[in-house]
Amino acid sequence: MAISYQKRRKEEQRGEIQDALEACVQKGAQEMLVAALEEEVTVFLEKLRYQRSKQFRGYRNGYHPPREITIGLGPLEVRVPRVADVPPEVSPQGFQSQIVKCYKRASETTQRLFTKLYLEGLATGDFKPFSLTAL
Repeated sequence: MAISYQKRRKEEQRGEIQDALEACVQKGAQEMLVAALEEEVTVFLEKLRYQRSKQFRGYRNGYHPPREITIGLGPLEVRVPRVADVPPEVSPQGFQSQIVKCYKRASETTQRLFTKLYLEGLATGDFKPFSLTAL
């Protein structure tokens, strides 16, 4: 039996609202990540942007090239701030973000999910297919 036009239209609208909601949440997550990275640099340098301090701990030096990090919501584009001329007594390795580690492309939770899917048989195709209607 065919689905009526009105019922199908309501389902499409519900999908559009869900997509708009997910886009809003993803944008909020990206803004929070940017704010957290900026705060991390501020705490490391012990001074605000354009503020001078008595102790030299380095200076802001732009951003690393943008890259995508996969999280539960999907990929987020992130630009990690750089700090130049960090004295060795402050940090021998220089500034390294603890929020977004070097060479990380996925969050820890996403990596655990991929590991679990691999162990469950995703790589060998040994899993039961599911339909999107079950969601």
